[in-house]
Amino acid sequence: MKKTIKFISALLTFAILVSCFGVASFAKGESYQGFSYESANGEAVITGYTGTSSELVIPAYIGSDAVTAIKKEAFKGNKTVKSVTVPETVKTIGGKAFALCENLKSVSFGKNVESIGLSAFYGTELYKTSADSNGDVYINNCLIHVSKNVDGKAITKYSVKNGTRLIAQGAFYLDSLTFTDKSELVYPELASINVPSSVEIINSFAFYGCSGLVSINLSDGIKEINKNAFEKCSSLKSAVLPKTLLKLNTNLFNGCESLEYVTVCGNPTLCEGAFNNCPSLKSVEFSQGVRSFNLNLFKDCKNLESVTLAASVTGFSAGKAVGCDKLKTVKGCEASAAQDFAATSGMKFVSIGKCPLVFDYVKDGENGIILTAAYAYDKSVIEIPKSYDGFNVTAVGKDAFKNENGIKDLFLPDNVTLGEGAFSGCKNLRLVSLGRQNTVTNAFSGCGGIKALIIPDGMEYISDGCFASSASVITVYANKETFAENFAYKNSYRFSDIKTAAAPEYYFEALKREIDKFESLDASVYMEQSVNEIREQLVLLKNLYNGSTAAIPEIEKALEGAEAVYENLEYVIIAGDANRDGKISVADAKTALRYIAGLINLDNYAFTAADVNRDGKVSVADAKHILKTVAGIA
Repeated sequence: MKKTIKFISALLTFAILVSCFGVASFAKGESYQGFSYESANGEAVITGYTGTSSELVIPAYIGSDAVTAIKKEAFKGNKTVKSVTVPETVKTIGGKAFALCENLKSVSFGKNVESIGLSAFYGTELYKTSADSNGDVYINNCLIHVSKNVDGKAITKYSVKNGTRLIAQGAFYLDSLTFTDKSELVYPELASINVPSSVEIINSFAFYGCSGLVSINLSDGIKEINKNAFEKCSSLKSAVLPKTLLKLNTNLFNGCESLEYVTVCGNPTLCEGAFNNCPSLKSVEFSQGVRSFNLNLFKDCKNLESVTLAASVTGFSAGKAVGCDKLKTVKGCEASAAQDFAATSGMKFVSIGKCPLVFDYVKDGENGIILTAAYAYDKSVIEIPKSYDGFNVTAVGKDAFKNENGIKDLFLPDNVTLGEGAFSGCKNLRLVSLGRQNTVTNAFSGCGGIKALIIPDGMEYISDGCFASSASVITVYANKETFAENFAYKNSYRFSDIKTAAAPEYYFEALKREIDKFESLDASVYMEQSVNEIREQLVLLKNLYNGSTAAIPEIEKALEGAEAVYENLEYVIIAGDANRDGKISVADAKTALRYIAGLINLDNYAFTAADVNRDGKVSVADAKHILKTVAGIA
């Protein structure tokens, strides 16, 4: 495997910092139709209003400049305005922008608004016209303010309404323009919060100072959680960040002194200091899908001992975990980029299993990627995918797999370009299966062990001498009367008709691997139909393997069928078997409790098994029921 670690360049690091901290600079104020504004770089910010209209329509453009923001306190205290229409171009409504506009009864803005500042509509009639029965204020599917008390009692749990798109800045922070004691503003009694999948954005300081908040349920669908959103939530013990999250913002959990465990899903941009001053933080897990990691996420986390990095984490940028003296362990998959990172950083590495095949890549246009490296515990078979991480694979980069001597068999998809030296020096490479319309030049220099070359119809050019100097050892498998047959004879390679000639030995090795995989399955955990499909597939695979004369297309069809059976296996669901090991034990109760605490995710089968009381959720009641079952009293 590669022994080098990819570090993000200084320029890219700067770009990330700008995305985390960036602030625009605007020109001095001007006036347009009663609106004062500032402009810069094709954008305008409304800063005030001197007109007399009661039905205010904010312009989308001033000249050629799009109006993208309403500045802090821009309309504060306006006694005339009754309604406001905000154009689709506006992304930001500043703090106190319409505060104390006492006659304002209606406001309309679109889904492009990404930020609503603290007390933006405080002291307006909107707190009556847009409030629900509890006094909570929702405007245009945005949660603006939550009442601290309902019927004289402080709220202890809260579920944001389904359909809500945005939670405004300080929504759980008492609206006020004048106060004497900051303790009056916070919500210390709030213990749990549920955020539905409709919510896309949580603005900064949304839950600031919710010192009693113990649990948060953040559904997939959330794209942005702005900086300081959970600052000083001092009772919060764990958090699972949704896979849809695009950025792990600065100071996101600043001062969460009880926070112990965090799971990061998806592939968010990582901003410095996301976990500032979390003294109880013990471990952070970056799950499958996360691609990058930086130690400077952590500052003054004095009890942080380890980070767990999924195999998908292949990019690392330079950084230090300041004030985290106990952080000396990286947990990850054996033979992964995380293992290389641990060695480079002088940290202890603890294996959590064998690394599956994962790729590192760089973007190639909007929808394409170029593969630059691969990590796996076993690289003997490399199958380059058509798509990866939602992008189309357009190329294998220059020297991407150079000197990777573990590779034996290589399978390429259609329409992929191989960069210069992409597989150069792979001395043990013995089988290369090309895709249609691959661009192949000198990608295989120094690969003298290639014995079988499979060329499909559709290939029109391969440079002479591309594969080996000892040409006589190569057999080309292809259809007759094609470019491939002419290519073989021109380069003095052997030629075999792919439709009738027996496949090379490597294909039979693939059959044996598939047979072993199916024979290792425990039939007791699968539905009867799946068990029958496994048995039928095994008969087919074994007949081909034992016959030892099958042609390549026949074996490939059987392997594809086996993979389809494997992917669609249906499990027997045993109520309480949360860890899916086919029995009920204390380990299942622990699995349920870890899920409840937000430390792990459960797939559909495991969730259904853990939901013993069938109420659609996994709760402490389910864990108790599992324990009673183990004790024989359920």
